Amino acid sequence: MTLLRGLTLLCGVGALVLIIVFIALRVYLASQSKKIVKKVRREKQVDRELSHNTQTNIPSESRSETLSTLPAPVRRDPEVLRREQEVLRDSLHIFRQLKACKDKETRSRLCLEASDLFDDLPNRVGRSAAATTSGQIVFCNGLMECNGLDELQDCKDGAAEKLIERVLPIIFAF
Repeated sequence: MTLLRGLTLLCGVGALVLIIVFIALRVYLASQSKKIVKKVRREKQVDRELSHNTQTNIPSESRSETLSTLPAPVRRDPEVLRREQEVLRDSLHIFRQLKACKDKETRSRLCLEASDLFDDLPNRVGRSAAATTSGQIVFCNGLMECNGLDELQDCKDGAAEKLIERVLPIIFAF
């Protein structure tokens, strides 16, 4: 009987501890959500002030303080932008030709061209991971703009299938 009372007492104390922990967590989460709401409201207020000040072109002390806390926009090298535009232009050219062409041999050649362009991206845009990834995204943008994924699937070509396997993770990642 004493063992049963001890076990009952232990279960009761355990239940009370769990209730106290539950209440403490609820209070903590409520305070965190209030902090997040305040932060979002503060950011919206800063955005409103910033847009109002830029629309009215009135220099403001709060505007300069706000601007000084914002990170500076990243300036991209014009040469990098030019190379990315070339990749976009070339990918659009290939996929537009692929869309217009119905000849199986020509479509196969265009699939190889697209695959070669994709393989050559590090040489065209830069070998760094950031430059290559940016070039791949630009290539995929050109592909998607021309509905090139459907065209590649319709090709039923080995090069087309390999290219699809390589671009799908990039497309779905962004």
